[in-house]
Amino acid sequence: MVIKINPQCPEIELIKKAALSLKEGNPLIFPTDTVYGLGANGIDPGAIRKLFEIKKREETKPFALLIGKRDDVYKYCKNIPPLFFVLTKRFWPGALTVVMDTLAIVPKELLGEGSGVALRMPDSKVALALLKQAGVPIAASSANFSGGIDPAIVDDISDKLMDMVPFVIDGGRCPGVPSTVVDLRGGVLKILREGAISAEEINRVAY
Repeated sequence: MVIKINPQCPEIELIKKAALSLKEGNPLIFPTDTVYGLGANGIDPGAIRKLFEIKKREETKPFALLIGKRDDVYKYCKNIPPLFFVLTKRFWPGALTVVMDTLAIVPKELLGEGSGVALRMPDSKVALALLKQAGVPIAASSANFSGGIDPAIVDDISDKLMDMVPFVIDGGRCPGVPSTVVDLRGGVLKILREGAISAEEINRVAY
């Protein structure tokens, strides 16, 4: 089912249906402030395994964990360095994914072959409303089959992929540029992927 949502003023009653489905373990497709995401309940190992199956993704590759509030970091991470607060004060909500040491509540399926959890708080009213209504973090990746294009609009998404989820939330056009990923474990900044936020911007704020 495709649900059209106003990206500036999301209709909460419509989002509730998709949020309940997600909380119960079903994957969905939704807009973010970067690209359209394929997501599932981020603390449900079975739901995360469904994401791997749908995307045809190698199980060694991690998924990001989207959260709705910065303080949610305490639920899923340990050894949080001061640099986290410096960067997220400037770039959250936004297109910055931060890798840190994980707590046991985070399913190992989410981490792939790694040991850190990749957290992000999206700057999208639709995504944040979905997170709030679901009451769980969202394990997410771009809404494509592995190796496919990062979709900026619903029309960019494979019909076959959309048929594999019960809900597709259409919130209009996304910017189309993936997030920048940084690793902060050990309190040391390492840029793993340069995306919507440049390495220069990251370093300027960090140092």
